[in-house]
Amino acid sequence: MQKIYEYIKPYSNDDFSKMSKEDLEYLYHYLKSYKLELRNNLFDKSITFGTEIEFEYANKVKIADELKKFPDWTFKSDISLVKGAEVVSSVLIDEAKSWEELKGVCEIISNNAHISSCTSAHVHIGSQILNNRNDFVDFIKLWVSYEDIIVRYAMGEFNMLRPMTKNFAHLFYKKLVSYIQDASNYIYIPTSLMILLKNERNNCVNFKNFSYTDSYSLNNTIEFRLANGTFNYLVWQNNINLYVKLLLCRNKEAINAIFDTLDCKVVPNYSDVNLKKALEFVDLIFDKNIDKISFLKQYLKLSDNSEFSKKFYYR
Repeated sequence: MQKIYEYIKPYSNDDFSKMSKEDLEYLYHYLKSYKLELRNNLFDKSITFGTEIEFEYANKVKIADELKKFPDWTFKSDISLVKGAEVVSSVLIDEAKSWEELKGVCEIISNNAHISSCTSAHVHIGSQILNNRNDFVDFIKLWVSYEDIIVRYAMGEFNMLRPMTKNFAHLFYKKLVSYIQDASNYIYIPTSLMILLKNERNNCVNFKNFSYTDSYSLNNTIEFRLANGTFNYLVWQNNINLYVKLLLCRNKEAINAIFDTLDCKVVPNYSDVNLKKALEFVDLIFDKNIDKISFLKQYLKLSDNSEFSKKFYYR
C-alpha cells in the first residue's frame, strides 16, 4: 500500500481546498513518493474513448510487426511528423482489457521510437457523454475557467507545452470568455458557440465531428488535442480520466461562479503552479481522493522523468 493512503483514504471525497497549511504540507510530502497506478473502474462503461499515440524517428517496420499482437490497433502515417507515424486504438471502454492493451502498445512504441517537441497525445471521447446543449456550454465555461490549470497538467512529464500547440491545439480563454460574456442574448449561446467551434478543427478541444446523441455513434466524438506526446501509459490513463470527469461535471452554480469572475483582458499564467486554484479544481470535478491525488501528482510535476525523457527528441 502506498504511504499516502495512510493519510488520505483513496476512495473518500475530502475537500482538498479546505485543508490547513499543515495538512497541505503532509499532502505535498506524500505526493512526492506517490506513484501513479494503472486502475480500472474510473468511470461508467457506457462512456467510450480512443487514443492516437504519435511518435517520431521510429523503426516503423518493427512497430508494425509487433503491433500484430494488438489487431484492433491501427498503424497510420502522419505527414506532420519526421520519420514518424501514429498508432490509433479501436473504440475502448473502462475495462482491464483496454488499459492493458494501452500499456502494451505504449511499451512497443517506446522501445522503437521517440516522442518529440512536435508529438501530441490525442484522446477522443464518445459524444454521448454530452447530450445536452446547456451542459455543453457549462463544459466550455469550466474549461476556460481552469484552462491555466489544465494546460500545466497537459504538459505531462515535461514543464512546457510542445511548440506546435499554437498551430494544432488553439487555446480557448481569450477567444471564448469575451464571446460568452458579451453575448447579447444568452438563449442563443449554445447554438452559436457550437457553430463557432465546429468551424475549427485545430482547437485544444475539437468539436468538428461532434453532434448531440444519447448513445454511442461511430466517429461522433469530442477530441482533446492539447496534451504533450507521451509513451507513459499511466499519464495516458490520467489524461483520459481528466477529460471524462470534465465532461461529466454538472455543478452549474460553481461553474458560473468562477466563470463570472474571469477577465478576458488578463491572460492566464499557463506555466506557474497555482495550488489554491488547482485544489478548487480537483474538488469540483472529482469525487474520489485517488483521482485528486493522481491529478495533483501530474500537475505539480512531482515525478522522476528520467525513464521517459531519454526517449524525447527536440526539434
